[in-house]
Amino acid sequence: MFPFRPFNNQIREVFSWISTIASGDDVIVVNADGRMQRHAFTFPLRRGDVPKKVRTDNSREETFVIVASSEGRAEQLAGKASNGEWITVFSSPCILVREKRSRRKNSIPLRFGLEAEERSKLVQIARTAIEQFVNTGSQRVAFDANSVPARLNLKTDVDVALFVNGHLRGSTIIEGTGLAEGVAHAAVRSCIDARFKPIGADEIGDLWIEITVMRDLHITLSLLELRKDRIYFEKGYMLISEGHKGYFLPEVHNVTKFSSLFELRLRLASEKAGVAPSIRAPIAVFEVEDFIASPESTGPMPLSGPVVNKVYIDKFDNVLAVGHAAAEWLGRIQESDGNFPPTISAVCDTSPRVDFARLAFTAWSLAAFSAVTKNDLYRDTAQKVLVFLKKYLVAGKRRVHNESLALAYTGQLARTIDDENLSVAIERTMVQMPYVSADTITIAQVASFLSGSREGIEKAEALRHELRARFERGMHRKENMDLAVFAELVNVFHVSDPIFSNKVVEWLINQQKNDGSFPQSTTSAFSYTRGTGKIFEVLALAPHDHEKQLFDAVNWLSNMQYDEQNLFFVIPQRHDVLRGGFRHDYQNPDAWIDAAGHVLLGISRIMHTIERL
Repeated sequence: MFPFRPFNNQIREVFSWISTIASGDDVIVVNADGRMQRHAFTFPLRRGDVPKKVRTDNSREETFVIVASSEGRAEQLAGKASNGEWITVFSSPCILVREKRSRRKNSIPLRFGLEAEERSKLVQIARTAIEQFVNTGSQRVAFDANSVPARLNLKTDVDVALFVNGHLRGSTIIEGTGLAEGVAHAAVRSCIDARFKPIGADEIGDLWIEITVMRDLHITLSLLELRKDRIYFEKGYMLISEGHKGYFLPEVHNVTKFSSLFELRLRLASEKAGVAPSIRAPIAVFEVEDFIASPESTGPMPLSGPVVNKVYIDKFDNVLAVGHAAAEWLGRIQESDGNFPPTISAVCDTSPRVDFARLAFTAWSLAAFSAVTKNDLYRDTAQKVLVFLKKYLVAGKRRVHNESLALAYTGQLARTIDDENLSVAIERTMVQMPYVSADTITIAQVASFLSGSREGIEKAEALRHELRARFERGMHRKENMDLAVFAELVNVFHVSDPIFSNKVVEWLINQQKNDGSFPQSTTSAFSYTRGTGKIFEVLALAPHDHEKQLFDAVNWLSNMQYDEQNLFFVIPQRHDVLRGGFRHDYQNPDAWIDAAGHVLLGISRIMHTIERL
């Protein structure tokens, strides 16, 4: 067909989809690992036709772009679309598809996205249908196509999910129907989803309505994607086998945890398609447009996967609200002895645990935030943690995992709270410790702590030498490098060697994703709040130099922060122990304290810089 063999199946699926909407003016550009070709269909089209390669012709503008990457970096290979001229209709690490907005001169397809008024209209239709059903008991939906704009009568697949007091109470997909009519039918059927108790009249006032519009471009997962075992949180999954079909939509990540893509595939087959699990059954993914409306909402809120997209933050002063919410959360979850539990489950209470390193780091960050906000309550909370650490870490006789890292963070906390005796005692202890076999994070944090110590200057210099060697070695060998592990080098070398510090900064910035998050490593696309928070923390050392990257990162983090909008799937009794915390990632709703710590320390550095100017 064309010399792009690793991508043949997925590109063929895109070509097949384009053939259903193509015209004689369309030109398709294929970029496979940097190799470019132009293609166009020959009309009249027959079933199964593929476009033929054509020469560059300036009189015919390209209208579709397909970018394929054998290394899982299609987004980076494609670059950002300019000025809204192009619509991304599908995007994954392996393949990305864009369509030129101007090729549709008359009607605007649903794949170009809904306007706010259209989303509101669909929620209104769903709520009205639900109320009529609950009040009359009749499942008959009297829908008038003339009552909605013509665009909302375009055929598509759509799902309506209902939540009441944190519980999923129904989810129904309607296929191949006009969008508005499909919403009405799906809403009624979700009220009587056989898996749950029916929606009652007394529950309508507590009803959250989520609507998912499903795109019709389906891409079968490649062998590379199956091997990488990565779950796309923002996409729908479809499996067809033995005449049966099953779906998972992004909302599933708020109610189910999958340990792997393999588990998702097996459960999709058995639970949704109703067939025997088989690793041979092909599984396809597709884009969705997802939004949710609260009972009292004035308008539906767009979703990115399982979380609500909030209003974009574009001023440093507005970042403070994110920090205050995180600081207040830490105060609420603090135990009577001063400990913060390392993680908070979105579902249930867990047994008492302690993680000394995360505890000390998070308390240090809270103390730093209390200093820039002049908030004594935050300082008192951090002080209680220090008392706990003195008793069980510094003076304790128990064996502690990664004691060096925990002591380095405790020393920073003592220094920030002005406990000079403790900070000096920890400095003297840490100067005597060996770090030959220590991990990179520990070495970096010890170097950062000892850099502010008179007695630790020589030790800090030796540790910086080791850190530089590890970073340079990883870069030279093109190793898979964890971004959060090496991010602290920005701070370690910020004063002693700003040129090298900036080199690490540029390396980090080059990895930032379009959504503002940072991947776990140089070969991964997985983002999590602790990792992105860590990079936000070090970029905050020079906020005006990295303003765009910081705003993009903090907006992604803000979307991952629990508030009343993002707690729709959590029972009310657990709202207080989650509100202000950050869910770990899109697939894991549990909140980790060090995610809050990274954000607080980053905001503290931003505010400290602004105050000095």
